[in-house]
Amino acid sequence: MYDYEQIEDSLRFCDRKIYRTDADYQRQYSESEKQNWEQIAEDIISRKDAKKDRFSSIAVSDEDITYSDIAAIYRKKADEYISIPKRLFSNVVLLALCVFIAFGAAHLFIDNVAFQSTVEGTSMLPTLENDDSLIIDKFSYAIGSPKRYDIVVFPVKEEKGKQDYFIKRIIALPGETVSIDDGRVYINGTPLKSDKYGKESIKDAGLASVPQTLAQDEYFVLGDNRNMSTDSRNEIVGLVKRKDIVGKAVFRILPFGEFGGLN
Repeated sequence: MYDYEQIEDSLRFCDRKIYRTDADYQRQYSESEKQNWEQIAEDIISRKDAKKDRFSSIAVSDEDITYSDIAAIYRKKADEYISIPKRLFSNVVLLALCVFIAFGAAHLFIDNVAFQSTVEGTSMLPTLENDDSLIIDKFSYAIGSPKRYDIVVFPVKEEKGKQDYFIKRIIALPGETVSIDDGRVYINGTPLKSDKYGKESIKDAGLASVPQTLAQDEYFVLGDNRNMSTDSRNEIVGLVKRKDIVGKAVFRILPFGEFGGLN
């Protein structure tokens, strides 16, 4: 039978941690410990007179415990034992589930909220430079409409059928009539005086040399670097359909010196 010192020694690791069932603690268990706990529990419970024996130096939740309590502790630890193969299988399944959830969440975020994109070219100078890394907001256009001067991303089919994504600034909105004359943009016959982004005089009016009236789902876009941009003035781009606008650029990540929101 177990005397006071044997039981106290065997309970040295039981104290307040005995009620933990998390994987980190269970990982300490071994088959021999499981068998040992079961045997100790059986031996202790077999002592009928144990109910009256108490050990003041062994406490759980600041209360003394009896032999029966100790037996219950060992029984609980034996029941909680998880074999190594089972633990390994559980960990693999848990890891796979975490990876699946992470990829699923990332996919949903990119499809519905925002994604990262990198600028190629100089058509949006001085606002955006080549290799600028941007955050493109998709969610805003899911609940609202594009506004004048938003910087938007949309697909364009270039020569040889290749599709690329362009980034330009919205200048004219659905229902408006836009034209370019004498180097200036006109909206409904009135000069666009609020345009502070294209500071240079436009040399090539392109398709906008004659007034273009936009349908209710069309937008007229220009690059901020007006004389070095392929935009709605060019038949390759033309008027941009609402359904084709992927999102708007709202934040610059790189370079760090230009980190921050976009106008």
